[in-house]
Amino acid sequence: MEEIEESFTNETVCKAAYGIRRILNDSVFVFWLTFFHHVMPHVDILFNQLQKRKTEPAQVKTAIDNCEKCIVDVRNKIDDLINEAKGICTGPQGNRRRRRNNSSHDHRVAALEVCDNIVNSANDRFQFNLLVAASIFFPNTLENTVVSFLMTSWKLPAWLIPN
Repeated sequence: MEEIEESFTNETVCKAAYGIRRILNDSVFVFWLTFFHHVMPHVDILFNQLQKRKTEPAQVKTAIDNCEKCIVDVRNKIDDLINEAKGICTGPQGNRRRRRNNSSHDHRVAALEVCDNIVNSANDRFQFNLLVAASIFFPNTLENTVVSFLMTSWKLPAWLIPN
């Protein structure tokens, strides 16, 4: 970016290059970029697995459990992510006024909360009990469900129920 600023005479290009360089050297931006670089692949994998047309409840449960495990791993390594972000951001900080405290502790607390929210949201949205209840309406299991219901609720003998 410095080369662009020095070699171009167009004021718009130079201002844009300066702005990009300033953002890339901003410790807050670099931290969140690093954090989401580690989190989002797992969320993307979960999303892709849940978007399949033929997904069984057991597969959904496994996908959610795997995603939760990976997010918890990221959560447990949050201090390493903070150090990684500090290592990336080596440029001088701008003279920009800061309205908030940008300490490592604040980053850590916020990142832990994001991880917890992701895990809790996935678990709340895809409660396994609801998935099992919904699975009784799948076409391939509906017949077995109806037969079981008739045999247990109405005490009908098996020979009365059509095959």
